[in-house]
Amino acid sequence: MGNLGVTNYPDEELRSTDISGRWLYDARIELKTNFVNYLEAGMRKFDPNFSFTPQERQGLQKIIDEILDPASGRITLIEDKPPKFSGCYYPSERRIELNSAAFKNSTDLMNVLTHELFHYISYAGWPSTVFGDKRPSFSEGAGDFLAALITVQCSEFQGGKYSRLLAEGYSVENFAVYALLKSGRVKPHALLEALLGSAYQGEFADGGNPEAEFVRQVESGARPGIVDELFPESGEYMTPTLGRRADEDGFVRSRAAIFDLLAELGIDVDGMATEAHEDLQVDLFNWAW
Repeated sequence: MGNLGVTNYPDEELRSTDISGRWLYDARIELKTNFVNYLEAGMRKFDPNFSFTPQERQGLQKIIDEILDPASGRITLIEDKPPKFSGCYYPSERRIELNSAAFKNSTDLMNVLTHELFHYISYAGWPSTVFGDKRPSFSEGAGDFLAALITVQCSEFQGGKYSRLLAEGYSVENFAVYALLKSGRVKPHALLEALLGSAYQGEFADGGNPEAEFVRQVESGARPGIVDELFPESGEYMTPTLGRRADEDGFVRSRAAIFDLLAELGIDVDGMATEAHEDLQVDLFNWAW
């Protein structure tokens, strides 16, 4: 699979043309131009004084440019029907694969591409830590949440797109990340360090461990090890995505356990859900089975 760029298809495949041509082209341009600015603006929702240093901005922009350059071949497109996945990042190949069969509109593509960009940057920034890799509930939840913060700002993709945050995907993980940020227990820089590693900041005060400050902030005044319960080392997500929930009772128990952990950290879960409804225009407890 090579460079996608703008691909011409026969007229009867207009939808595929939209995906590989106009939708993907527009998404590349929008994200290459504004990814860093949108991420900074999104973090200011939780800390008005947040800003990237010139080094952080330059480092993020460099890797974004590399990924989104059509000539790099870092993004490939397939059509897998019925869709079993929407997007995937392959660390060994340094390549993002998008499944056109999973996209109903340009916003779907934008959300998935942005989410996979976070995975790409994360793996590129983990030479000295496997924090996110060993905690998929953290990397998936944080990546999906931050992707939505960016997508909702994109000029061509407006219209309440935060609904994807909890309408599907890593619902409770998204809420946990939101609650940690909104409550002020975790600062944006610490979250980004833990997720993006040295791709975000080249040096870390704590022995080269980019997740150290995130763990310290979460566990400040709380019992040690609560991070391991909130974002456990596991090959499975704490709350599997919609369509893959084989055990409803297990899901409910898992969700309740996460809410209990957030409450233990001093977070008013019900109040936070109300704030999230106002901030994100979505009902956190409207679970569809």
